[in-house]
Amino acid sequence: MSCDILNVATFQEEFLNTKGIKDRAERKAKKRAARKKRPPLAKSTADRGSQKRKVRKKGPGTAKRR
Repeated sequence: MSCDILNVATFQEEFLNTKGIKDRAERKAKKRAARKKRPPLAKSTADRGSQKRKVRKKGPGTAKRR
């Protein structure tokens, strides 16, 4: 994710801090409840896979592993 899309302050506000909860079941229940309260994420504007780094094809006669 690029920095302009995801601001660090909003990132920390969206997720529940569960460091203090030791019981696993209780922690997961709190996280699920927080996820349900959060508004749905926006749809992606870019095509799926368009953000991936492109791999260039090797020419004939070049080693595959180096």
